[in-house]
Amino acid sequence: MTYRMSCEQLHGLSIRELSAMFKLARKAVISTRPCTAEHAEAVAAMRRIAKVIAYKDAQMRAFIPAPRRIKAPKPGLR
Repeated sequence: MTYRMSCEQLHGLSIRELSAMFKLARKAVISTRPCTAEHAEAVAAMRRIAKVIAYKDAQMRAFIPAPRRIKAPKPGLR
């Protein structure tokens, strides 16, 4: 299911859905034995999902400006 999705399909999902899929893939990595095809497939899926999450997060941060502090006037200058 998650392992077969391409990056284009993953980009169509929300961050919440991707996080749930990442959690599932992480459980699959933990439950499979290392040096097996299933383990390698689960690790690859986890990497793909992590890349898409990082991309979407960076994109979201670029579009939402950080809040700026309003400088208060310093006493004694006037």
